[in-house]
Amino acid sequence: MPLPRFYLPTLSHHSQEAQLPAEEAQHLTRVVRLKAGDNIQVFDGHGLEREATITHDSDNLVSLSLGKPVSQSKESKVRISIGVALLTGRKFDAIVRDATMLGVSEISPLLTLRSRQIKVTHDNNRLIKRWQQIAVASTKQCGRSYLPVISQPTQFHQYIEAHSDTVEQRILLLEPSRHSLTNSPTSLQQLASSSRPRTASIAIGPEGGWTDEEIELAENGAYAPVTLGTNTLRAESVPIVALSVLRFMCS
Repeated sequence: MPLPRFYLPTLSHHSQEAQLPAEEAQHLTRVVRLKAGDNIQVFDGHGLEREATITHDSDNLVSLSLGKPVSQSKESKVRISIGVALLTGRKFDAIVRDATMLGVSEISPLLTLRSRQIKVTHDNNRLIKRWQQIAVASTKQCGRSYLPVISQPTQFHQYIEAHSDTVEQRILLLEPSRHSLTNSPTSLQQLASSSRPRTASIAIGPEGGWTDEEIELAENGAYAPVTLGTNTLRAESVPIVALSVLRFMCS
């Protein structure tokens, strides 16, 4: 049975002994209910992972004796960034959880003309912290050694500009009814079979879809318009389906 895994962002700074962050210590003692003498694994979110033995446990203080390195789980051969329009409610939480599990490297919440809007910086920081905690929990569960970067909410045009020259494969996902509006419709299979990129960016729109201007902006940034078949999917399901298909085709 796999050892329980815990997040220790400062792992690379320690050689023999370390302490878990307070939140992880509370999870270990109150939820998993481990004690001194139990064995666990700790990872730093940047690829380093080690075995460890609990030497002291209390609600907010868990001390560890660090052991041998653990071989890393295999990361995706393609470094994938996804930009997803902010959705209503807490639907974005599920996107962060599942996209982390599917191996994305970067998650960018997008502000589009039809997406949920956020204007207060304090609210941004609160959301980012929550999404980071969700990503940590998903990373612990799925066995990854790397945490995705979660960006601040970004205007759509800024996301396109930032990735147009730095990413090999660029995809704009459209709902089936909008596919006829594009200049050169493409399927994910055609994109994946043409070559195996080292980097990819997927832009995914809001529940109300992209505007014509946003589609044109993305195409001018060399984003290929793509649909995921003939059925209209729920907005929160699109990122997971797209990532699953792309990872399978590029594996």
